[in-house]
Amino acid sequence: MKSILPETVLSSIESGATPSQPKCDVYKTSVEENDDYRLIPVNSDALPYYNTAGALLTKKAFEDKPLPKDYSQEEMALCSEESGRFVEIVTRMEQKLQAFLKNGDIEMVRDFEKGKDEVASFSGIGCFWAALLNLKLNSIPMLDGIKGARMSAEACAAVIKQIQKAISHH
Repeated sequence: MKSILPETVLSSIESGATPSQPKCDVYKTSVEENDDYRLIPVNSDALPYYNTAGALLTKKAFEDKPLPKDYSQEEMALCSEESGRFVEIVTRMEQKLQAFLKNGDIEMVRDFEKGKDEVASFSGIGCFWAALLNLKLNSIPMLDGIKGARMSAEACAAVIKQIQKAISHH
């Protein structure tokens, strides 16, 4: 998103409309029936401020409300597919930690760390899920390695559950 030029602001004030080529993305705020705010591009050729399907899935991960019906099925399918790939990686990460806890093989911890690198490469909704996972993992004290591994496996399981809740029955 680019900054708004002074000329665009002046034109909007004087005429009440944005120029046809504002040289930036200009949005207006809308309040939905459910009191959610939405940023809507003023110009039809502007990029959306966010991915609607991804935003709905992240909201569903935290709330038990049904999704509204005004989203692109194609976008939702892409977000759900990316979320599913993310879950597969985090499931492997959790399994590596469980294997470490069971047999003490330090190589499993190295494999877990490789999984963290893998989830960091996501974009789109996967980037949000990676941030959520990292918030949980970064809050775990690692002074006691075994306890830290157990808590990390639990954090992975919690994120998996949250994502699966979001992508189920959309």
